[in-house]
Amino acid sequence: MERRQEYHETLYNCFHAQTWPNKQLVVVDSGFTPSPFFSTLSDPRVIYILREGEDTADTVGWKRNHGIDRAEGEVIAHFDDDDIYSPIYLEHMVGILRKSGRHVCKLKAWYTVDVETGRVGHFDGNKELPGVGEELRQEMVYSYGFSILHTKEVWRTTKYPEVGGWGVNNAFTATKERERQRAGWGGT
Repeated sequence: MERRQEYHETLYNCFHAQTWPNKQLVVVDSGFTPSPFFSTLSDPRVIYILREGEDTADTVGWKRNHGIDRAEGEVIAHFDDDDIYSPIYLEHMVGILRKSGRHVCKLKAWYTVDVETGRVGHFDGNKELPGVGEELRQEMVYSYGFSILHTKEVWRTTKYPEVGGWGVNNAFTATKERERQRAGWGGT
């Protein structure tokens, strides 16, 4: 099994459990062999794309853009394969987005669990972090892609830069253009 494929069933279960009714999951798999889970799944709401040998597909930006391009909906939520989402996540975030009338929203606070140690933590972008300067704290707030929800319309104006790492999300969410469109920050 490829390095990320062990998370695929959990990713699907988080998607499937969402209370938001009209949803679609687009998976861009950067492994070299088909996912044992997604390649055999029969769910018309799921589009599974196995990239085969394209060097640009190794970047987070390329994968995000390719997945969004294939998505049929007008609201895009990024579900990272190694994260777990509450069943009301989409319902809550789409509600914030629609109520605000804007195009982008993102969590500013979330819980973390280290599966190796069992340690649980809480990140809150509104609070100072011991040993972390303000510039890095702001970069952390804007960078984690697992908590971004936006319209396809805003993505069409400026796509994700085709780079790797967390900088790709920072470039998308923290631009001056999007600061005007940002909806409020939700956190649970």
